[in-house]
Amino acid sequence: MSLSWNARLDNIFGAGASSRGLPIVATAFAGIALTLISSSLSVARSPKLLKAPTPKNEGAYPFDLFEEGRHDLTTPYGNIRYYEVGPEDGKKVLLVHGISTPSPAWKFLVPALIKAGYRVLCYDLPGRGYSDTPQVAHDTALLVSHLALLLAALPHWDKFTIIGMSMGGPIASAFATYYPQRIHAVFLICPAGATPRRDLKLSSYLIRSSWFPHSLAKLFILGNFAPLPVPKGIDTLPGWQLKFHSGFAFALTSSIQSAPLYDGTAFLQNVVDVFGPKVEAVWGDDDTIVPMETSQYIKGLNVRCIPGAGHFALLTHPDQVSAHMLDFLSKAAA
Repeated sequence: MSLSWNARLDNIFGAGASSRGLPIVATAFAGIALTLISSSLSVARSPKLLKAPTPKNEGAYPFDLFEEGRHDLTTPYGNIRYYEVGPEDGKKVLLVHGISTPSPAWKFLVPALIKAGYRVLCYDLPGRGYSDTPQVAHDTALLVSHLALLLAALPHWDKFTIIGMSMGGPIASAFATYYPQRIHAVFLICPAGATPRRDLKLSSYLIRSSWFPHSLAKLFILGNFAPLPVPKGIDTLPGWQLKFHSGFAFALTSSIQSAPLYDGTAFLQNVVDVFGPKVEAVWGDDDTIVPMETSQYIKGLNVRCIPGAGHFALLTHPDQVSAHMLDFLSKAAA
């Protein structure tokens, strides 16, 4: 004999349920639905990835760069390309590049470090060079976590000096803020991060805001009708990535909107306060991208000046940058 609707309610939800009618059914099933939704949201999912290019033998990123130390690491954020070179017993130096300048940016600095006896680790930020692009906000959380994942696979890199160029400056400073026990000293090359957003022109402020539609920001940054100065030729690092890396445009635009390029003084100031004389910067006095005057927002930062150098002093004045860096490293070791 089949049960009546009321009897079924009493069996499922307890005696007296039938007298309370449909509201209890709606409430119960709403609770079940919310529980299922909450459970599904709590399951970690890897982000969608835009893959790095296949090996290329043309343009600004030579495939045989630091070939003897070339490695790839698989992580939840995709592949990380990294290079570990120099004497194995050398003091360790980790390099963090800028917004559009992956590992070839260090092509002059790395040989100078190796010659001086240092063990060097450099890598491609997410969406740059030969690292994959996770389609999430390229903010401080991602950029610090990306480096932390790399270091988790390299336990022998327990303590090191970190060097950051341009956007790599606030990334290095943020990492040192969260993991001070891993850091011996911090050296910054034309570091971004200290510029207040309030100093930007209105159009630049809007494009660089995280709430501005990403697709529109991409058009303003890379589009032909309103281009910003992003080189397109494959003999430049940005141009090489625009042509060959399916995720570079996303990474570049997302970083401009979300990375600690502006109002990032807290991280920079923290490393100065914590590490004192073991923090220095080198800057070109002709830097029009991140003017040396922005160092005024970082109290107590010692700045070494390279006369006549612009933002890419690392490439245009490598001997001067190397000399300042090696002098700093020798003093920081004392």
